[in-house]
Amino acid sequence: MLGIEYQSLTSRSSYLSGDESVAIMVRMRILMESRFSVSRRRQKAGVALCLVLFLTIECPLLLAQEQPDRAWAVHFEGNESYSTSVLRNVIATTPPTFFKKLFGRPGNAQLREVELRRDVIRIERYYQRRGFDEVSVDWRLEPMGRNWKKRVVFEIGEGVPQRVGTLEVVFQGSEDSETRIRESRGF
Repeated sequence: MLGIEYQSLTSRSSYLSGDESVAIMVRMRILMESRFSVSRRRQKAGVALCLVLFLTIECPLLLAQEQPDRAWAVHFEGNESYSTSVLRNVIATTPPTFFKKLFGRPGNAQLREVELRRDVIRIERYYQRRGFDEVSVDWRLEPMGRNWKKRVVFEIGEGVPQRVGTLEVVFQGSEDSETRIRESRGF
């Protein structure tokens, strides 16, 4: 409709007087403004309609479904030698990111006891490879807001690390070979 009125107004404007052409330009501007304001209103109404449909259809379905337990947060207790960010890279259990939590799409953050046991072994091996032979790791689940939201807490007992205080090298051989070895570049 706007295109037809615009064409008819512009086709007459070439032989109109100055006052008439100004009036036509004002009318065209009013038509253009009303056209855009209607589309904005329609856009807002469309967004509101989508939001209402989502809230009335999707949310009850999401709430009605029984959701499996999910790792919503992961914490470490007793880790003095290695930071939490280092230990998070060692384990496979990861909580969803902020945006996934915000939009209700937690991804594959389901809690599986088998994976938690493997994470305990991963943390133990990580510490043992770094000299903590007496490390002990255990885990527990703490409930959060909803029934399916769980906080995974890994309790770490580091123990005393093994450290090399002094090193003494004893050669068994002739003094010539001992001198050659000690003066070599690789020693």
